[in-house]
Amino acid sequence: FDMQRVTLDELKHILYHAFQDHLTMKDIENIIITEEESLNENSGNCHTEFEG
Repeated sequence: FDMQRVTLDELKHILYHAFQDHLTMKDIENIIITEEESLNENSGNCHTEFEG
């Protein structure tokens, strides 16, 4: 089992099975979307800092 090669769908299923007592699939998708948005914002901020 290689975490580096896990796809987003596989990750959702792993998280769902690990946390299904606490989280729904919708919760997990929202978490992933939020994480991706924050990563995108952070990478954007880095580029503007270096350009300035």
